[in-house]
Amino acid sequence: MDTRTNSLVVKDLSLNIDRMERLLQNLDRRSPQILIEAKIVEVTSNYAREIGVQWGGGYTGGNGSVTGGATGVTQATSSGSAGTTTGIPAIGSSTFFPQTGDIGRSGNAYVVNLPAAVGAGAGGALGMTLTRLMGGRLALDLQLSAMQSTGNGRILSSPKVLTMNNKEAKISSGTDIPIQIVSATAVTSVNTLGVQIISATTSISAIPTITNDNRILMVVKLEKADPDFSQEVNGIPTITRRSAEAQLVVDNGETVVLGGILAKNESRSESAVPYLSKIPIIGWFFKETSTTQTQDELMVFITPTIVND
Repeated sequence: MDTRTNSLVVKDLSLNIDRMERLLQNLDRRSPQILIEAKIVEVTSNYAREIGVQWGGGYTGGNGSVTGGATGVTQATSSGSAGTTTGIPAIGSSTFFPQTGDIGRSGNAYVVNLPAAVGAGAGGALGMTLTRLMGGRLALDLQLSAMQSTGNGRILSSPKVLTMNNKEAKISSGTDIPIQIVSATAVTSVNTLGVQIISATTSISAIPTITNDNRILMVVKLEKADPDFSQEVNGIPTITRRSAEAQLVVDNGETVVLGGILAKNESRSESAVPYLSKIPIIGWFFKETSTTQTQDELMVFITPTIVND
């Protein structure tokens, strides 16, 4: 055997040489290759709704005045900016207007101040002021605010890898997050700074094997890791990991679904005035409610194909 030229020299009887030649023709064949194509689809949907209320006012009598509201609030102009209240209606019984802030249109602070998180593109508010009640001695402010948002997103990646029969193929992509670490030696008691890498990657590994009936047996492993910057510890994001592993038999060129990883979160919160918010119907004027729903689903489609000459 000549390893330099990958040759085999045989010396034997003619009959045995013929048998060896036929055997080598069956054994010395080009190993088939398999093209593995994966499609990773991540679908995200979210829904949020928030409803709030603000109301208050003031009463001026013969012996004094009564106004409602908390301390530390800032008066707002008719356009919503900080300053002195202007544009208070002097004629008429009611005026409708949108406004955000802690001060009503009458210039008095709100007694119940539980607004929704409204803003440009996030929601809106509608307020009403009643003036000249009881001979102009009573002014009432009422503002209802609501916010609703929905969103849908889809992330699609389609990695491909070519490998030989019964050989592992692996492909990954993602982000490496460096973090600083401090270590101290017992001998010198001197702290040294170092860097440690945390990987947040999406990786797929597969070992395909071609069976006698021209089908493909595969051992597939999937791992998806994403940094969550909404939950940080000392400025370092947490890593959300999802993984799946399966053994399956697939026809040549057939697409199979490895699995769907579904995560759904629902939350509901309420801010209210104790006791008063429990009164039927009237309780809605003493509380603010918020509802949030998020749903994430990860699906993986795998298509192996035998590549022939």
